[in-house]
Amino acid sequence: MTPGQYVCVCVTDTGTGMPPDVLARAFDPFFTTKPTGQGTGLGLSMIYGFARQSEGYAKLYSEIDKGTTVKLYLPATAAPRSRRSRCRRLRKNTRRRRARSSWWWRTIPSCAA
Repeated sequence: MTPGQYVCVCVTDTGTGMPPDVLARAFDPFFTTKPTGQGTGLGLSMIYGFARQSEGYAKLYSEIDKGTTVKLYLPATAAPRSRRSRCRRLRKNTRRRRARSSWWWRTIPSCAA
């Protein structure tokens, strides 16, 4: 993990836990231990992808017959961005993409100049 401040979101269950071979593959896309048709195997891989996209980390801890804990570490920020800076960034990205006309941001009250 890169040094810094993180916010940690933990989810724990008291299920059967995961053996080491399953734990090693748990974040793999489409990996599932469920029968065909009862799971896609995308849940934990999506959590992992979200964490990495956010410059964070996801960790799994599991013990047989005791349960599993998923810890999601997301980078903490020093201060929340102001509404004005979020709107400025939104307008800049919109202009850059030119996918839409820039009129729409004016209709959002929180982004009015």
